[in-house]
Amino acid sequence: MLVGVDNYIYFVFDGKPEDVEDFIMREFEVEVQDEEFGNPWMDYLREKGLLGEDFQLIIPGELLFDPPLRTDEGKTILNADFRIYTAKGFTILELHPNPRSRWWSVLSSEVIRLLKQFMKGGPLLICGYRDDTDLTKLGFKHNNRLMFINWLPEAIKTGKLEVLPSALTAVKKELLDLKDGPL
Repeated sequence: MLVGVDNYIYFVFDGKPEDVEDFIMREFEVEVQDEEFGNPWMDYLREKGLLGEDFQLIIPGELLFDPPLRTDEGKTILNADFRIYTAKGFTILELHPNPRSRWWSVLSSEVIRLLKQFMKGGPLLICGYRDDTDLTKLGFKHNNRLMFINWLPEAIKTGKLEVLPSALTAVKKELLDLKDGPL
């Protein structure tokens, strides 16, 4: 069995989760998943004191891109799974584009269009993440994206973005000192 690399985009907001949910509901056609999803990793990391009690999955779902994102192969990405988390007083929106295999061939102009749409919500930080990144080599205790999500507010609070496994990073002006860390 061949396993591919999953790509994510994270948007970190200083607003309430309800504000982020309202924003994506205005900007996109959204289908919210009403089911409760248990996450054994979230439970384990919280039990070990690595996430904190304020780290929560608030709402999962799917949003549609209208128009779809075009690729250089003439194909499209129609939608993305999303999750809204809270961590350390911030709200983090996770996007997981579908189909995953086409994300790297999305036209640059389409990525810019998508980012402009999300900039309307006022994120402090936008970054990408590939799940083949070994976060333990970057100093994380576990190689798990939940650890990465939990770390994003720390980067904002300290004002330094030292390490980020991202092919895409956008930061609100003067929020972080990017010159001190490798990207």
